[in-house]
Amino acid sequence: MSQTPEPTRDGEAADRGAPNLGDYVAVLRRRKSSVASLAGLVVASALLFSSLQTPLYGSEVRVLVKPATILPTIGLGVAPNLETEKELATSIPVAELAAEQLGGAAHPGQLLQGLSASAAAEAEVLLLNYIHRDPVEAQRRAQAFADAYLQFRREQAVDDLLSGTASLQTRMEQLQADLRGVNEGIAKAASQEEELTLASRADTLESQIALLQERIFQAAPPENLRVGQILEPAALPSSPISPNFVTNVGMALVIGLGLGVGVAFLRDRLDDSLRGRRDLEAGIGAPVLAVIPHASSWRKKRLEHLVSREQPTSAAAEAYRTLRTALLFSASQRRVKTVLVTSPHPGEGKTTTVANLAVSLAQAGKLVVAVSADLRKPRLHRFFAADNRVGLTDVLAEGVPVWEALSNPGGGSLMLLTSGPIPGNPSELLGSDRMRQTLNELGDGVDFVILDSTPLLGVADALTMAPLVDAVLLVADAQRTSRGVVRQARQHLDQMEAAVAGGVFNNFDPSKPRAYPDREYTYTYKYEALSSNGGAGPTMPREGHGKMWST
Repeated sequence: MSQTPEPTRDGEAADRGAPNLGDYVAVLRRRKSSVASLAGLVVASALLFSSLQTPLYGSEVRVLVKPATILPTIGLGVAPNLETEKELATSIPVAELAAEQLGGAAHPGQLLQGLSASAAAEAEVLLLNYIHRDPVEAQRRAQAFADAYLQFRREQAVDDLLSGTASLQTRMEQLQADLRGVNEGIAKAASQEEELTLASRADTLESQIALLQERIFQAAPPENLRVGQILEPAALPSSPISPNFVTNVGMALVIGLGLGVGVAFLRDRLDDSLRGRRDLEAGIGAPVLAVIPHASSWRKKRLEHLVSREQPTSAAAEAYRTLRTALLFSASQRRVKTVLVTSPHPGEGKTTTVANLAVSLAQAGKLVVAVSADLRKPRLHRFFAADNRVGLTDVLAEGVPVWEALSNPGGGSLMLLTSGPIPGNPSELLGSDRMRQTLNELGDGVDFVILDSTPLLGVADALTMAPLVDAVLLVADAQRTSRGVVRQARQHLDQMEAAVAGGVFNNFDPSKPRAYPDREYTYTYKYEALSSNGGAGPTMPREGHGKMWST
């Protein structure tokens, strides 16, 4: 028997190779519906949350902050610190003034809850913004805080001016008292010299008093003391600033896509299904000889379809011809005549593969015997509408000559050995010396013997026959079979030292999300015109009975 390479068993990463950008794109392609669903759910939740929120309106006032000035040439203090002014604008004293302007409808502490202050970049401008569920109230309160802020600063400036003139007033009062004393001394002067001295002193005091009066007059706070200016008064907001549907939906979309991508890669990591040729090849440790596309027209799975005859120009028929070519090439390299076709579980397409492969080989001019070795639930005879009263069971148990049990459904070079009556001991019959002799006898007389068998996992029939044949083909369903099941099937075959020639990736649907977007899977071929032999492709010449030929 020919030996096949051992499958990689070091985990999924080893099975599938190091991931690359194409693998990541393939994951997103397969999981695009779940990514879109999760993103849509997050966006819908954001929309629902936003719609349940109370609309809030914002009104803003721009205030130019200036140092307090009495005259254009006389100022108080230095340039204002906007960080300090922000704290001042949002303080309780300013809020109390704003509450008075609003008629005392709200407590100063409550008023401050909707207020925010910020400074404009590279400008001595204070931005006061007030947020409220009522747009009119938002406008009123923003303007009230701006006015209260300017009033508070003005009062502060006045207090600073008054505190500065108080010392001047005290000094002037002291000088006036001194002047009265000097005047009294002049009236009581005993000599002219004393009178002149006191008069000079009085002139000096009067000059000092006049100078202080001038300074006090200039320092008096005017009614239009300038501490700032409202550049833009509060406007009536026309639309709410919260909830912001555009911002919320945008953020929800980004978050939803991020979650969706994360969940997609997590699900892909946990997903054990077959998703392409590489997965099957890694599981069985042998090449995939053909990928059989999914046919949407085959809605009734129990209805047998011999597509190689019924639809010879279809993509499925072409895939079976690809399998035929691969098998002929293998036969040309090694002595392969008896081929066992099995699958891990029922319903994965092994019997369909046997029937169509046998027809394809016969169309290529090969003498083929299709054997129904599934002695538990035989179906192969239904593909050819053949009688199943006499078959393999009679050959093995009753001693009927194998050539007498053969039938020739549809004529040509394809012969059929049905299962016959279902026996009570199928495993014993299939592993008997009589079975070995039957296979040798058939192999000596034809080019290929293709055997349909039971599934590998569950019953021992296929494993019993595996050492008796030249090669084993493992059929896996792209929609149902998992990587773990394929590895388990290969382990069973390894225990029997079976020669696994390759795999058949059946029922592959490239439109399914979990399918890899390899071009080889989506390739379809149709003849422009049928060939002379009914669209079956070139007929292989036969040089002699029982020999194998490759295309």
